[in-house]
Amino acid sequence: GSEMCIRDRLIMIRANDEFCRWDAGQKLLTTYIIQTLQQPATTLPDSLYQAFSTILTADISAAFKAEQLTLPSFSELADSIDEVDPIALLDAIDSIKLALVKQLAPLFLQQVQGLSATDSGLILLPGGLIMALLFPFTGKLADKIAPKMLIIFGLLLLALSSYLSAGVTALTSMATFSLWVIYSRVGLAFIFPSLNLSSLSTVPKHQIAQASGMLNFIRQMGGVFGVNLSIVFIEQAGSTHAQAIMNSQTYANSETWRTITELAIPLQQMGVDEQQLIPASLWYWGKELSQQALNMSFQDVFLASAVVYFLSIFSCFFLKK
Repeated sequence: GSEMCIRDRLIMIRANDEFCRWDAGQKLLTTYIIQTLQQPATTLPDSLYQAFSTILTADISAAFKAEQLTLPSFSELADSIDEVDPIALLDAIDSIKLALVKQLAPLFLQQVQGLSATDSGLILLPGGLIMALLFPFTGKLADKIAPKMLIIFGLLLLALSSYLSAGVTALTSMATFSLWVIYSRVGLAFIFPSLNLSSLSTVPKHQIAQASGMLNFIRQMGGVFGVNLSIVFIEQAGSTHAQAIMNSQTYANSETWRTITELAIPLQQMGVDEQQLIPASLWYWGKELSQQALNMSFQDVFLASAVVYFLSIFSCFFLKK
């Protein structure tokens, strides 16, 4: 019930033992996947997103974050259900995975740019609406044009979106980032119908149900690996950038001391005790450097994604007409 979900969320966030936190997260995900299976229109509560956001931003190992975000396996979920509809269960898993994946972009916007959840949602809203409106058009287009050409076009848009996002900073405007998101959503609108058509067109009619389930399963597995790799990449890149930045902040670095001295002026005006000015300035400067390292790690992930999307284009040439 709801009380058990609240208890599991608290354990997941606050428990000292990593296994207890992981186990509580798995119970939560199992509960909501089964709810989605029984009621496809189920909306995940904000408290679940907040719990996973807390895990992502916590000072814990990247390996544990990856484990925490890994969904329960198909067999584990099937054991929790009396009568299993494989395709419906895969769809439920896919729905939960997509809902969690969509939190990465808002998390970046809130962590790095300091935007509110409302502002983050407004940035993603236009792209989602445009993708939904394009699906009927791209679906008909896939019947007239070779699917691989549409997939290549979609991958190019995804690569462009990720490449542009690699230059994002805390000063990037909401409108600019929203435009980059639209590029990626338009790319997805071209890819999904064409990919489904290309994948299922050669399958005998009596095997379409199995093929559709397999396609969803592979897509779900790919999403899980992608999310986990992104989290690990962000963690490792962030640590590398933070270490490089901190190594440059030495007593011999006159620029560092000039910045700390400048930071002390507004702190003094705010009424900070004179003996605490330098420690407070160092603390504030450390936060700024950590934020810079985090921003650089997101930039690295976006750039790596652009490279992956571009290289994926070559696989399209092996698709049958």
